[in-house]
Amino acid sequence: MGRQWQSKQRSLLAPDSHYLIALSLSLSLSLHLAKQVAAAECQRAAERPNRTRRDLGPGGRAHCARGRLPPLRLRPTGMTFTLANSMRACCCGPSSAASSSSSAASLREQAGHLAAKGTAGRAGQARGSAEAELEQQQQAAAAAAAEKRGSSFSQDARCCRLDFSHQKLSEIPSFIYTYERQLEELCLESNSIQELPRNLFAHCKQLKRLHLADNDIQSIPGAIGNLAQLEHLNASKNHISLVPDEIKRCRQLQSLDLSVNPLGKLTDGLLHLSRLKELYLNDTYLDFIPTNVGRLVELRVLEMRENDLKTLPKSMARLVKLKRLDLGQNDILNVPEVLGNISSLQELWLDQNQIQQLPDFLGKLQQLEYLDVSKNNISHVDADAFRCLKMRDLILSSNNIEHLPNSLCNLVQLTSLKLDDNEMVDLPAEIGR
Repeated sequence: MGRQWQSKQRSLLAPDSHYLIALSLSLSLSLHLAKQVAAAECQRAAERPNRTRRDLGPGGRAHCARGRLPPLRLRPTGMTFTLANSMRACCCGPSSAASSSSSAASLREQAGHLAAKGTAGRAGQARGSAEAELEQQQQAAAAAAAEKRGSSFSQDARCCRLDFSHQKLSEIPSFIYTYERQLEELCLESNSIQELPRNLFAHCKQLKRLHLADNDIQSIPGAIGNLAQLEHLNASKNHISLVPDEIKRCRQLQSLDLSVNPLGKLTDGLLHLSRLKELYLNDTYLDFIPTNVGRLVELRVLEMRENDLKTLPKSMARLVKLKRLDLGQNDILNVPEVLGNISSLQELWLDQNQIQQLPDFLGKLQQLEYLDVSKNNISHVDADAFRCLKMRDLILSSNNIEHLPNSLCNLVQLTSLKLDDNEMVDLPAEIGR
Protein backbone atom coordinates (compact mmCIF):
# COMPACT_ATOMS: atom_id res chain seq x y z
CA MET A 1 0.00 0.00 0.00
CA GLY A 2 2.89 2.36 0.89
CA ARG A 3 4.70 1.57 -2.31
CA GLN A 4 1.58 2.33 -4.36
CA TRP A 5 1.17 5.66 -2.56
CA GLN A 6 4.81 6.62 -3.21
CA SER A 7 4.49 5.64 -6.87
CA LYS A 8 1.34 7.69 -7.19
CA GLN A 9 3.02 10.61 -5.46
CA ARG A 10 5.97 10.51 -7.89
CA SER A 11 3.57 10.44 -10.85
CA LEU A 12 1.75 13.49 -9.51
CA LEU A 13 4.99 15.40 -9.01
CA ALA A 14 6.35 14.58 -12.46
CA PRO A 15 4.45 17.32 -14.33
CA ASP A 16 5.71 19.89 -11.83
CA SER A 17 9.28 18.71 -12.33
CA HIS A 18 8.92 18.96 -16.10
CA TYR A 19 7.45 22.40 -15.67
CA LEU A 20 10.36 23.59 -13.53
CA ILE A 21 12.95 22.12 -15.88
CA ALA A 22 11.30 23.78 -18.89
CA LEU A 23 11.01 27.11 -17.12
CA SER A 24 14.63 26.96 -16.00
CA LEU A 25 15.83 26.05 -19.48
CA SER A 26 13.72 28.77 -21.13
CA LEU A 27 14.94 31.44 -18.73
CA SER A 28 18.54 30.32 -19.20
CA LEU A 29 18.23 30.57 -22.99
CA SER A 30 16.53 33.97 -22.74
CA LEU A 31 19.25 35.37 -20.48
CA HIS A 32 21.96 33.99 -22.74
CA LEU A 33 20.28 35.59 -25.75
CA ALA A 34 19.90 38.89 -23.94
CA LYS A 35 23.60 38.92 -23.09
CA GLN A 36 24.48 38.29 -26.73
CA VAL A 37 22.23 41.13 -27.89
CA ALA A 38 23.70 43.48 -25.28
CA ALA A 39 27.26 42.55 -26.24
CA ALA A 40 26.53 43.13 -29.94
CA GLU A 41 25.00 46.55 -29.28
CA CYS A 42 27.93 47.48 -27.07
CA GLN A 43 30.39 46.49 -29.79
CA ARG A 44 28.55 48.57 -32.41
CA ALA A 45 28.46 51.55 -30.10
CA ALA A 46 32.18 51.18 -29.41
CA GLU A 47 32.85 51.25 -33.15
CA ARG A 48 30.90 54.51 -33.39
CA PRO A 49 31.94 56.44 -30.26
CA ASN A 50 30.44 59.72 -31.44
CA ARG A 51 26.83 58.58 -31.47
CA THR A 52 24.35 60.97 -29.98
CA ARG A 53 21.11 60.47 -28.13
CA ARG A 54 19.28 60.65 -31.43
CA ASP A 55 21.40 57.77 -32.78
CA LEU A 56 20.01 55.35 -30.16
CA GLY A 57 16.37 56.14 -30.79
CA PRO A 58 13.74 57.89 -28.65
CA GLY A 59 14.66 57.90 -24.98
CA GLY A 60 17.94 56.05 -25.57
CA ARG A 61 21.25 56.92 -23.94
CA ALA A 62 24.78 56.36 -25.10
CA HIS A 63 25.67 53.83 -22.39
CA CYS A 64 28.19 52.01 -24.54
CA ALA A 65 30.14 55.19 -25.16
CA ARG A 66 30.54 55.49 -21.36
CA GLY A 67 31.63 51.87 -20.87
CA ARG A 68 28.32 50.53 -19.57
CA LEU A 69 26.00 47.96 -21.06
CA PRO A 70 22.86 49.26 -22.71
CA PRO A 71 19.57 48.44 -21.01
CA LEU A 72 17.87 45.24 -22.22
CA ARG A 73 14.63 46.01 -24.04
CA LEU A 74 12.40 42.94 -24.51
CA ARG A 75 8.76 43.09 -25.43
CA PRO A 76 6.74 41.67 -22.49
CA THR A 77 4.09 40.18 -24.78
CA GLY A 78 6.70 38.43 -26.88
CA MET A 79 8.49 37.02 -23.84
CA THR A 80 5.25 35.80 -22.27
CA PHE A 81 4.10 34.23 -25.50
CA THR A 82 7.41 32.42 -25.99
CA LEU A 83 7.61 31.10 -22.41
CA ALA A 84 3.96 30.01 -22.42
CA ASN A 85 4.45 27.98 -25.55
CA SER A 86 7.62 26.45 -24.18
CA MET A 87 5.90 25.48 -20.94
CA ARG A 88 2.92 24.12 -22.79
CA ALA A 89 5.13 22.02 -25.03
CA CYS A 90 7.02 20.55 -22.06
CA CYS A 91 4.05 19.96 -19.73
CA CYS A 92 1.80 18.31 -22.28
CA GLY A 93 4.43 16.12 -23.89
CA PRO A 94 5.46 12.55 -22.78
CA SER A 95 8.25 12.09 -20.23
CA SER A 96 10.44 9.98 -22.51
CA ALA A 97 13.89 10.92 -23.86
CA ALA A 98 12.43 11.55 -27.31
CA SER A 99 9.97 13.96 -25.72
CA SER A 100 12.83 15.80 -23.99
CA SER A 101 14.70 16.11 -27.29
CA SER A 102 11.56 17.44 -28.99
CA SER A 103 11.05 19.93 -26.18
CA ALA A 104 14.65 21.16 -26.48
CA ALA A 105 14.22 21.63 -30.23
CA SER A 106 11.03 23.56 -29.57
CA LEU A 107 12.82 25.78 -27.10
CA ARG A 108 15.58 26.50 -29.62
CA GLU A 109 12.99 27.40 -32.22
CA GLN A 110 11.21 29.70 -29.80
CA ALA A 111 14.51 31.29 -28.85
CA GLY A 112 15.12 31.94 -32.56
CA HIS A 113 11.72 33.62 -32.82
CA LEU A 114 12.58 35.75 -29.81
CA ALA A 115 15.89 36.80 -31.39
CA ALA A 116 14.09 37.64 -34.64
CA LYS A 117 11.55 39.75 -32.77
CA GLY A 118 14.31 41.54 -30.89
CA THR A 119 16.14 42.21 -34.17
CA ALA A 120 12.95 43.52 -35.75
CA GLY A 121 12.48 45.89 -32.82
CA ARG A 122 15.99 47.22 -33.18
CA ALA A 123 15.52 47.55 -36.95
CA GLY A 124 12.48 49.73 -36.32
CA GLN A 125 14.51 52.00 -34.08
CA ALA A 126 17.30 52.10 -36.68
CA ARG A 127 14.84 53.17 -39.38
CA GLY A 128 13.65 56.01 -37.21
CA SER A 129 17.21 57.11 -36.56
CA ALA A 130 18.12 56.85 -40.24
CA GLU A 131 15.32 59.18 -41.22
CA ALA A 132 16.50 61.72 -38.66
CA GLU A 133 20.09 61.46 -39.96
CA LEU A 134 19.28 61.63 -43.68
CA GLU A 135 20.86 65.02 -44.31
CA GLN A 136 24.03 64.11 -42.43
CA GLN A 137 24.37 60.85 -44.37
CA GLN A 138 23.93 62.63 -47.70
CA GLN A 139 26.73 65.03 -46.88
CA ALA A 140 28.99 62.19 -45.82
CA ALA A 141 28.19 60.33 -49.04
CA ALA A 142 29.01 63.41 -51.11
CA ALA A 143 32.35 63.83 -49.37
CA ALA A 144 33.14 60.13 -49.79
CA ALA A 145 32.26 60.22 -53.48
CA ALA A 146 34.45 63.25 -54.02
CA GLU A 147 37.34 61.58 -52.22
CA LYS A 148 36.84 58.33 -54.15
CA ARG A 149 37.03 60.19 -57.45
CA GLY A 150 40.29 61.80 -56.40
CA SER A 151 38.50 65.09 -55.88
CA SER A 152 38.71 67.55 -53.06
CA PHE A 153 35.81 68.36 -50.83
CA SER A 154 35.83 71.14 -48.28
CA GLN A 155 33.04 72.72 -46.36
CA ASP A 156 32.54 75.05 -43.45
CA ALA A 157 29.55 76.88 -42.04
CA ARG A 158 29.60 79.46 -44.83
CA CYS A 159 31.01 77.99 -48.04
CA CYS A 160 31.57 74.82 -49.98
CA ARG A 161 33.96 73.80 -52.79
CA LEU A 162 33.65 70.71 -55.00
CA ASP A 163 36.39 69.63 -57.42
CA PHE A 164 35.67 67.03 -60.12
CA SER A 165 38.49 67.91 -62.52
CA HIS A 166 40.01 65.13 -64.66
CA GLN A 167 37.31 62.56 -63.79
CA LYS A 168 36.11 61.59 -67.31
CA LEU A 169 32.61 62.84 -66.52
CA SER A 170 30.05 63.08 -69.31
CA GLU A 171 27.55 65.00 -67.19
CA ILE A 172 27.53 67.05 -64.03
CA PRO A 173 26.97 64.90 -60.88
CA SER A 174 23.45 65.42 -59.59
CA PHE A 175 24.32 65.17 -55.92
CA ILE A 176 25.96 68.62 -56.04
CA TYR A 177 22.44 70.00 -55.60
CA THR A 178 22.62 68.70 -52.03
CA TYR A 179 24.83 71.74 -51.41
CA GLU A 180 22.97 74.21 -53.59
CA ARG A 181 22.57 76.71 -50.76
CA GLN A 182 26.25 76.90 -49.81
CA LEU A 183 28.12 75.79 -52.95
CA GLU A 184 30.44 78.66 -53.92
CA GLU A 185 33.05 76.97 -56.12
CA LEU A 186 32.62 74.12 -58.59
CA CYS A 187 35.52 72.68 -60.61
CA LEU A 188 34.65 70.52 -63.63
CA GLU A 189 37.73 71.06 -65.77
CA SER A 190 39.11 68.43 -68.17
CA ASN A 191 36.09 66.15 -68.54
CA SER A 192 33.77 65.22 -71.42
CA ILE A 193 30.74 67.30 -70.46
CA GLN A 194 28.68 68.39 -73.47
CA GLU A 195 25.69 70.10 -71.91
CA LEU A 196 25.18 72.33 -68.92
CA PRO A 197 21.89 71.49 -67.13
CA ARG A 198 19.58 74.37 -66.35
CA ASN A 199 19.29 73.11 -62.79
CA LEU A 200 22.88 74.13 -62.22
CA PHE A 201 21.97 77.77 -62.77
CA ALA A 202 18.47 77.56 -61.31
CA HIS A 203 19.48 76.07 -57.94
CA CYS A 204 23.17 76.81 -57.27
CA LYS A 205 22.67 80.57 -57.05
CA GLN A 206 25.46 81.08 -54.52
CA LEU A 207 28.17 80.06 -57.00
CA LYS A 208 31.07 82.49 -57.14
CA ARG A 209 33.63 80.46 -59.10
CA LEU A 210 32.78 78.07 -61.93
CA HIS A 211 35.51 76.16 -63.79
CA LEU A 212 34.41 74.49 -67.05
CA ALA A 213 37.61 74.53 -69.09
CA ASP A 214 38.59 71.70 -71.44
CA ASN A 215 35.23 70.00 -72.00
CA ASP A 216 32.92 69.52 -75.00
CA ILE A 217 30.35 72.16 -74.08
CA GLN A 218 28.43 73.46 -77.09
CA SER A 219 26.66 76.45 -75.56
CA ILE A 220 26.11 78.42 -72.37
CA PRO A 221 22.42 78.50 -71.37
CA GLY A 222 20.75 81.84 -70.91
CA ALA A 223 19.95 80.70 -67.38
CA ILE A 224 23.50 81.66 -66.45
CA GLY A 225 22.02 85.05 -65.73
CA ASN A 226 20.63 83.56 -62.50
CA LEU A 227 24.13 83.42 -61.03
CA ALA A 228 24.07 86.93 -59.66
CA GLN A 229 26.99 86.18 -57.28
CA LEU A 230 29.31 84.73 -59.95
CA GLU A 231 32.77 86.34 -59.89
CA HIS A 232 34.93 83.95 -61.93
CA LEU A 233 33.97 81.91 -65.01
CA ASN A 234 36.44 79.82 -66.99
CA ALA A 235 34.83 78.19 -70.03
CA SER A 236 37.94 78.00 -72.22
CA LYS A 237 38.77 75.08 -74.52
CA ASN A 238 35.22 74.10 -75.43
CA HIS A 239 33.02 74.40 -78.54
CA ILE A 240 31.04 77.48 -77.51
CA SER A 241 30.03 79.64 -80.46
CA LEU A 242 27.79 82.14 -78.70
CA VAL A 243 27.71 83.86 -75.33
CA PRO A 244 24.08 84.63 -74.36
CA ASP A 245 23.08 88.22 -73.68
CA GLU A 246 21.75 87.09 -70.29
CA ILE A 247 25.33 86.98 -69.04
CA LYS A 248 25.05 90.72 -68.44
CA ARG A 249 22.96 89.88 -65.37
CA CYS A 250 26.10 88.41 -63.76
CA ARG A 251 26.95 91.85 -62.45
CA GLN A 252 29.58 90.61 -60.01
CA LEU A 253 31.65 88.87 -62.69
CA GLN A 254 35.29 89.98 -62.51
CA SER A 255 37.16 87.31 -64.49
CA LEU A 256 35.97 85.68 -67.72
CA ASP A 257 37.98 83.24 -69.82
CA LEU A 258 36.47 82.16 -73.16
CA SER A 259 39.72 81.34 -74.92
CA VAL A 260 39.90 78.58 -77.53
CA ASN A 261 36.23 78.69 -78.51
CA PRO A 262 34.77 79.42 -81.98
CA LEU A 263 33.03 82.63 -80.92
CA GLY A 264 33.61 84.69 -84.05
CA LYS A 265 32.22 87.82 -82.40
CA LEU A 266 31.49 89.41 -79.03
CA THR A 267 27.86 89.76 -77.99
CA ASP A 268 26.54 92.99 -76.55
CA GLY A 269 25.65 91.31 -73.25
CA LEU A 270 29.29 90.45 -72.60
CA LEU A 271 30.31 94.08 -73.04
CA HIS A 272 27.87 95.16 -70.30
CA LEU A 273 29.92 93.49 -67.56
CA SER A 274 31.00 96.76 -66.03
CA ARG A 275 32.93 95.13 -63.13
CA LEU A 276 35.00 92.84 -65.32
CA LYS A 277 38.71 93.03 -64.50
CA GLU A 278 40.12 90.17 -66.59
CA LEU A 279 38.95 89.11 -70.05
CA TYR A 280 40.64 86.29 -71.97
CA LEU A 281 39.65 85.88 -75.63
CA ASN A 282 42.66 84.07 -77.08
CA ASP A 283 42.02 81.97 -80.19
CA THR A 284 38.33 82.82 -80.54
CA TYR A 285 38.19 83.62 -84.30
CA LEU A 286 37.71 87.34 -83.71
CA ASP A 287 38.32 89.67 -86.65
CA PHE A 288 37.16 92.91 -85.00
CA ILE A 289 36.44 94.40 -81.60
CA PRO A 290 33.10 96.23 -81.07
CA THR A 291 33.21 99.93 -80.31
CA ASN A 292 31.42 99.52 -76.99
CA VAL A 293 34.38 97.60 -75.56
CA GLY A 294 35.12 100.94 -73.91
CA ARG A 295 32.37 100.17 -71.39
CA LEU A 296 34.66 97.73 -69.62
CA VAL A 297 36.32 100.53 -67.68
CA GLU A 298 37.49 98.24 -64.85
CA LEU A 299 39.58 95.99 -67.10
CA ARG A 300 43.11 95.27 -65.91
CA VAL A 301 43.91 92.37 -68.24
CA LEU A 302 42.79 91.91 -71.85
CA GLU A 303 44.16 89.01 -73.92
CA MET A 304 43.18 88.54 -77.58
CA ARG A 305 46.06 86.46 -78.89
CA GLU A 306 45.73 84.18 -81.95
CA ASN A 307 42.87 85.94 -83.72
CA ASP A 308 42.41 87.80 -87.00
CA LEU A 309 42.45 91.37 -85.68
CA LYS A 310 43.78 94.14 -87.87
CA THR A 311 43.02 97.20 -85.77
CA LEU A 312 41.45 98.39 -82.50
CA PRO A 313 38.53 100.76 -81.82
CA LYS A 314 39.31 104.22 -80.50
CA SER A 315 36.97 103.60 -77.55
CA MET A 316 39.72 101.48 -75.98
CA ALA A 317 41.22 104.75 -74.80
CA ARG A 318 38.60 104.61 -72.04
CA LEU A 319 40.26 101.54 -70.52
CA VAL A 320 42.27 103.74 -68.19
CA LYS A 321 43.02 100.89 -65.74
CA LEU A 322 44.31 98.40 -68.30
CA LYS A 323 47.73 97.05 -67.32
CA ARG A 324 48.24 94.05 -69.62
CA LEU A 325 47.27 93.83 -73.29
CA ASP A 326 48.12 90.82 -75.44
CA LEU A 327 47.57 91.19 -79.19
CA GLY A 328 50.12 88.63 -80.34
CA GLN A 329 49.57 86.42 -83.38
CA ASN A 330 47.06 88.61 -85.19
CA ASP A 331 47.08 90.42 -88.56
CA ILE A 332 47.99 93.91 -87.36
CA LEU A 333 49.90 95.92 -89.98
CA ASN A 334 50.37 99.13 -88.00
CA VAL A 335 50.52 99.64 -84.27
CA PRO A 336 47.04 101.02 -83.38
CA GLU A 337 47.33 104.68 -82.45
CA VAL A 338 44.85 104.27 -79.61
CA LEU A 339 47.50 102.37 -77.65
CA GLY A 340 49.37 105.64 -77.09
CA ASN A 341 46.39 106.86 -75.02
CA ILE A 342 46.27 103.90 -72.63
CA SER A 343 48.83 105.36 -70.28
CA SER A 344 48.24 102.71 -67.61
CA LEU A 345 49.74 99.90 -69.73
CA GLN A 346 52.57 97.97 -68.10
CA GLU A 347 52.79 94.93 -70.43
CA LEU A 348 52.19 94.93 -74.19
CA TRP A 349 52.43 91.97 -76.57
CA LEU A 350 52.44 92.67 -80.32
CA ASP A 351 54.54 89.71 -81.42
CA GLN A 352 53.85 87.65 -84.55
CA ASN A 353 51.96 90.28 -86.51
CA GLN A 354 52.80 92.15 -89.72
CA ILE A 355 54.05 95.37 -88.13
CA GLN A 356 56.68 97.28 -90.15
CA GLN A 357 57.40 100.28 -87.91
CA LEU A 358 57.50 101.20 -84.23
CA PRO A 359 55.82 104.63 -83.94
CA ASP A 360 56.88 107.45 -81.64
CA PHE A 361 53.61 107.47 -79.63
CA LEU A 362 54.75 104.30 -77.87
CA GLY A 363 57.08 106.64 -75.96
CA LYS A 364 54.02 108.09 -74.20
CA LEU A 365 53.49 104.84 -72.25
CA GLN A 366 55.46 105.91 -69.19
CA GLN A 367 54.30 102.90 -67.14
CA LEU A 368 55.32 100.33 -69.74
CA GLU A 369 57.73 97.71 -68.38
CA TYR A 370 57.44 94.89 -70.93
CA LEU A 371 57.22 95.16 -74.72
CA ASP A 372 57.32 92.21 -77.12
CA VAL A 373 57.29 93.01 -80.85
CA SER A 374 59.23 89.96 -81.99
CA LYS A 375 58.54 88.07 -85.23
CA ASN A 376 57.23 91.04 -87.21
CA ASN A 377 58.58 92.86 -90.25
CA ILE A 378 59.93 95.88 -88.40
CA SER A 379 62.62 97.74 -90.29
CA HIS A 380 62.28 101.21 -88.74
CA VAL A 381 62.07 102.47 -85.16
CA ASP A 382 61.09 106.11 -84.53
CA ALA A 383 63.46 108.17 -82.40
CA ASP A 384 60.93 108.76 -79.62
CA ALA A 385 59.62 105.21 -79.46
CA PHE A 386 61.91 104.34 -76.55
CA ARG A 387 61.06 107.00 -73.97
CA CYS A 388 59.38 104.52 -71.63
CA LEU A 389 61.67 105.09 -68.68
CA LYS A 390 60.36 102.10 -66.70
CA MET A 391 61.06 99.60 -69.45
CA ARG A 392 62.71 96.42 -68.14
CA ASP A 393 62.17 93.90 -70.94
CA LEU A 394 62.39 94.79 -74.64
CA ILE A 395 62.06 91.97 -77.15
CA LEU A 396 62.83 92.86 -80.78
CA SER A 397 63.86 89.41 -82.04
CA SER A 398 63.17 88.14 -85.58
CA ASN A 399 62.66 91.42 -87.44
CA ASN A 400 64.50 93.41 -90.14
CA ILE A 401 66.08 96.03 -87.89
CA GLU A 402 69.45 97.50 -88.91
CA HIS A 403 69.76 100.47 -86.58
CA LEU A 404 68.31 101.54 -83.23
CA PRO A 405 67.81 105.18 -82.14
CA ASN A 406 69.90 106.73 -79.39
CA SER A 407 66.74 107.02 -77.25
CA LEU A 408 67.35 103.36 -76.42
CA CYS A 409 70.06 104.59 -74.05
CA ASN A 410 67.43 106.37 -71.93
CA LEU A 411 66.04 103.03 -70.76
CA VAL A 412 68.13 103.03 -67.59
CA GLN A 413 66.03 100.26 -65.94
CA LEU A 414 66.35 97.91 -68.90
CA THR A 415 67.47 94.44 -67.77
CA SER A 416 66.69 92.36 -70.89
CA LEU A 417 67.22 93.37 -74.53
CA LYS A 418 66.76 90.78 -77.28
CA LEU A 419 67.88 91.63 -80.79
CA ASP A 420 68.61 88.20 -82.24
CA ASP A 421 67.66 87.30 -85.80
CA ASN A 422 67.76 90.85 -87.18
CA GLU A 423 69.89 92.79 -89.72
CA MET A 424 71.81 94.78 -87.10
CA VAL A 425 74.74 96.79 -88.37
CA ASP A 426 75.64 98.68 -85.18
CA LEU A 427 74.35 99.72 -81.74
CA PRO A 428 73.94 103.20 -80.27
CA ALA A 429 77.29 104.48 -79.01
CA GLU A 430 75.91 105.43 -75.59
CA ILE A 431 74.32 102.08 -74.82
CA GLY A 432 75.40 100.57 -71.53
CA ARG A 433 76.80 103.82 -70.10
